[in-house]
Amino acid sequence: MPRKVDAHAPTVLDVFSGCGGISLGFRRAGFRIVAGIELDETAAATHGANFFPGQPGHAKARDVRSVTRADILDLAGRPQRSRHAVDVIVAGPPCQAFSRIGRAKLREVQRHPRAFLLDERAQLWRDLLELVEALRPRAVVIENVPDILNHGGFNVAAAISACLEAAGYVVGYSIFNAAQHGVPQLRDRAFIIGVDRSLQVDPSDCFPAPTRHVALPFGYRNVRLAVTGPAREDDCRHFHEPELSDQELPLAWGVGSAIWDLPELREHLDGVKAPRRRRLADGPELPYRRAPGPGTYAHLMRTWPGFEGGEGVCDHVTRFLPRDFRIFKKMKPGDQYPRAYGIAGELARAEKRRRERAAGGRPLSARAWAALQREYVPPYDPDKFPNKWQKLDRRRPSHTITAHLGKDTYSHIHPEDRQARVITPREAARLQSFPDGFVFEGAMNAIFRQVGNAVPPLLAAAVAGAMREALEGAVDVEARPRRRRGLRRAG
Repeated sequence: MPRKVDAHAPTVLDVFSGCGGISLGFRRAGFRIVAGIELDETAAATHGANFFPGQPGHAKARDVRSVTRADILDLAGRPQRSRHAVDVIVAGPPCQAFSRIGRAKLREVQRHPRAFLLDERAQLWRDLLELVEALRPRAVVIENVPDILNHGGFNVAAAISACLEAAGYVVGYSIFNAAQHGVPQLRDRAFIIGVDRSLQVDPSDCFPAPTRHVALPFGYRNVRLAVTGPAREDDCRHFHEPELSDQELPLAWGVGSAIWDLPELREHLDGVKAPRRRRLADGPELPYRRAPGPGTYAHLMRTWPGFEGGEGVCDHVTRFLPRDFRIFKKMKPGDQYPRAYGIAGELARAEKRRRERAAGGRPLSARAWAALQREYVPPYDPDKFPNKWQKLDRRRPSHTITAHLGKDTYSHIHPEDRQARVITPREAARLQSFPDGFVFEGAMNAIFRQVGNAVPPLLAAAVAGAMREALEGAVDVEARPRRRRGLRRAG
């Protein structure tokens, strides 16, 4: 007898869950998160605190390479003989091994220019597929950077798709930009979607249509060409061309729409350092500076069901960077490090002239001038680090939020001159579409890393909504269990 897929609360296992960006999006679309598997202790604690409060077992860090089917069933509270342990497995394997960002900085590259191919994290997708084979979900969603389509000339997405297809899934993959799906951030991500063949669902039906228009900058178009060309050549069967947004759609949210209601911070300009707390969430709430109207992005972030904000926000502190506040103030929207370096030089020369006038026209000594330059000018070569700094434009979506924010935040300088600072963890979360009621464990650097590593929840929600609609109309035409086929054989 054919069996309808459960339309009430399809269950989800989030593998490489991080702090929970995909989980949050799928929960918004009506799925039920039953467990998260995450190796990083702080990120696992964040996932557990938000999706399984009061259940410490879910906040424990776990390694996908050692997790078993029995472990998952126990976490999910399912009988050990369940045919389908979960309805959907979602996963975002670590992207650092695939991403070209920072690849040139690896020490190994100095000895071996293709050392990134040896990164063991690039092979974790094989462990993920073993878990898929053990749990037999009805659908699989795998997210990663677009470079997964061309990892040193090897199309990892095509290999994963072939493995899933051999195991009885119908598979497709494409690239979505978060700004086209309600996120105030230009962030391209590849999604591989597989649906059990017996459900007779075309995976492209799970691809969300853009809801907002954005013209992708030249750099994003170049990256897409670099990775989608090899994708077409390697595997036309599974690859779907990225859909362009219609110009008739509403414009993508800009940075200003995302953060304009958050509290203004100016204490750092008076020499006040950020408070040092183990958990920023333990600090006092700072009150919002204005109320957003219905239908605005800020209103969505403050009223997200289950993660509503209060009277203000925590996690809203900035780094103390006294040398550079004056540079931030004079930068224009979109300015990058070469311009910031030039501004610093101008400020240093102006201060030199002021000191010489105060000294009755006596020239500054070489030693004093060198000290003044160190006080005013950043030490990085503008020719080698052109993208190290960038001031956000309030009218446009942010460029990609990355985990590197955990080390420094110069890549995302606040657009308001009067605040003259880098963004805060809560502003980074807003730009990733995490609602204000979402609690992050850890200190500032850890929160920035969690946010930067996450899948934007609204992008995940778009995928989840399309998948939910497709699965609700699906019928399992195989009532009896099938003989399993190995996932690795097609690899």
